[in-house]
Parts: sequence; C-alpha cells; structure tokens
Amino acid sequence: MNRRRPEFQTIDVSAWPTVASSEFDETARRNFEIRRQAVVRFAAGESVKTIEQATGVNRRQLYRWIERAILPHADGRPFGFSCPRALHAHRGVRTDTRRPCAWRAG
Repeated sequence: MNRRRPEFQTIDVSAWPTVASSEFDETARRNFEIRRQAVVRFAAGESVKTIEQATGVNRRQLYRWIERAILPHADGRPFGFSCPRALHAHRGVRTDTRRPCAWRAG
C-alpha cells in the first residue's frame, strides 16, 4: 500500500466531516490531534518518513487510518475525521454484521 494508489493521491481533507475534539478529555484530544495532523500532512504530500519522525505515528497505522477515513459512510460522505468515525480510537467503521456460525445453528 502506498501513495501510488489513486484514492491516496486525491485526498481532500477539507471536504471531510470533522469532530468537536474540545469535547474529548485531554489524552483523547491529544491522540486525536496527532492522528489528524499525520493524515493532513500525508494529504499535503509530505513524505511518510518525515511524518513518522515528526508525529511518532507508525506508517502502518497511518495508512490504516487513511483507508478508514476515505471509506464511504452510509450518508455518502467519507468517514473523515468525524466521531465516531475513522480516527477516533475504539470506533469501528465497518457496516457489515456477523453471521452466526453454521455449526451453532439448529
């Protein structure tokens, strides 16, 4: 996974839904802002190595957040920065549901 993917080259974070991070506690707000800053830097064309050094964010995690943020939400917009969407910790973006195991059915 790299910047060569077409969807990674056309990221427009200005159109993404946002979040009122002032409602978070101090630790959650700090973590969210680091994540947001890393994604914004990536969208601006900064190298991943520089982003890692400046923010302390691992490149694997950065790519994961970007993948989640560009997924379309049920309302048609990307998940973006808004909560409870892509960059907020412990919040899922998958909309599928689990099916029961076949051996348990009966």
